[in-house]
Parts: sequence; structure tokens; C-alpha cells
Amino acid sequence: MASFAEPLLTRSGDTVCREYDIFPPALPELPELREPKILQSSPVEIGELVLVDHPRILLLENYLKAGWKCSQSGTYLRKEALSRLIKVAESLPEPWGLCVFDAWRPLDLQAELYETAYEDPVLP
Repeated sequence: MASFAEPLLTRSGDTVCREYDIFPPALPELPELREPKILQSSPVEIGELVLVDHPRILLLENYLKAGWKCSQSGTYLRKEALSRLIKVAESLPEPWGLCVFDAWRPLDLQAELYETAYEDPVLP
């Protein structure tokens, strides 16, 4: 069974990069992030979920590969989110693309992650 005791919830970034033979270049540190004064609320309706399938978007499926029993193959996003993601992927110079670590999760996987976190005595 997968657990939070693994390197980074699923697999380490180095492991994933070696597996897919992708090595991002070193970049300068990000500027200090500040919380917005007004937070947008989440949409009440989730919208239509669609399968992510694009040649410039790599799907890592880390929960599935790490052995979480309620994970499933395939990566789903709201149609509007996928449209925006594709626009970004296609705006990148070749051979760059995007990797999706996490997207929509089924409720039983959400519950499995939650229950595992609260059963782990190491986590606060």
C-alpha cells in the first residue's frame, strides 16, 4: 500500500525525471509569493470532465504508479482547464511540453489519501 512515508507522497522528482528522460534546466529562484487580498471562490458546478490526451502533455500518473489502491489510469480535467493547458503547451518552443502530476481525483482516492494522512503518526 502506498503511504506518505515515501519520498514525496508518490515518487521523487529525480525518479520521475530519469524515468521520462526529462531534465529541466536550472532556473533562478521564484520571487516571493504573496497571498491575494481577495480569493476567488471555487465553481459550484465541476463542469464536464474530459480525458487529457495531447502529444505535448505528459501524464505522470504518480498515484497509480506509487500503488494507491483507489487510483485509476487516465487523467481528467474540466474541459475549460484542458483547453487552457493545451494552449500553454502549444505556446512552448519545441521540444518543450508540460507534465501533469495531478488532476481530478475520484472521491475514493481522495478518501484514501485523507485516511492515510490521519493514520500516519509522523504527520501533524
